[in-house]
Amino acid sequence: MTFSNRNGVLYVSINGTRKSTKLKYSKQNIKKFQSYYQDEEFFNNFNINKNVPTLLEMCDLVLLEKETTIKKNSYRAYDVLYNSRIKPYFKNMILCDITPAVIYDFYKTFTDKSTLTTVVTILKFAFEKAIIKGYISSSPLVISKPKLKSNYKINPFNFQEANIIINSSPTIIKNLIGVAFYTGMRTGEVLGLKWENVNFEDF
Repeated sequence: MTFSNRNGVLYVSINGTRKSTKLKYSKQNIKKFQSYYQDEEFFNNFNINKNVPTLLEMCDLVLLEKETTIKKNSYRAYDVLYNSRIKPYFKNMILCDITPAVIYDFYKTFTDKSTLTTVVTILKFAFEKAIIKGYISSSPLVISKPKLKSNYKINPFNFQEANIIINSSPTIIKNLIGVAFYTGMRTGEVLGLKWENVNFEDF
């Protein structure tokens, strides 16, 4: 629920619906309308579904779908960040109470770009699902994400360290590790190699 002042008249917006209260814009009248929030007649007047779910309920639906459509590692990252960043912050907030200002404040709690990107992905799917279901008319994710710099620094193994790892590895995976290190290929790419992929002439 958000309030605005139009020519001295108090307007209230809920779930994408904005309507004049026909009252003077004042803090006292804002508090009065906030107290009406639980009144059935008030909801009927605005033609609003009182049973608007929380953001967390929509996120749960998103994660339930993602569990069967994305890789396990990706899902694990979603689940960890949902429980550590989204769930504690939004708690029991219903969808229509989450404004761009709320999202802006939420963004300020992040210092790592990668973490924020993953969290925003979850929220994006949740708000899109809420729009499709008719709970809200637009997503509050309309503001730009802050420009963050990651503190993570890549510290790869040098040749001496890599050779120690390769030579001390079990025979069954020694070649895999060696090929991965000296070519930069990913594990899945190495496992997918066939003899016709190897060019001994131009090696």
